[in-house]
Amino acid sequence: MVVFSSAKDLVMKTPNFSRGALHRLDAEFGAQYRYAEACFGGDNPYLEELNRNVSFAKLIASKGDVRLLRRRPPGNVASDLFPPTLN
Repeated sequence: MVVFSSAKDLVMKTPNFSRGALHRLDAEFGAQYRYAEACFGGDNPYLEELNRNVSFAKLIASKGDVRLLRRRPPGNVASDLFPPTLN
């Protein structure tokens, strides 16, 4: 099952996915991720990193240019047969 048609499609859908995932974590799991704050002096490095990544995805989506991504996926056996596209 193909979920994303391209790297650009993945980046464009990341903010909505994140919003839905956080809603599920809050509603269905009682915001259990917040217990990490007790271990990190009130900070939640996991949530902070998620928010940082989503902000970066929003920036890329607003510019429509996935070349702003700093890393490229590693190659694999199928890379030669199906080269990645960044459209």
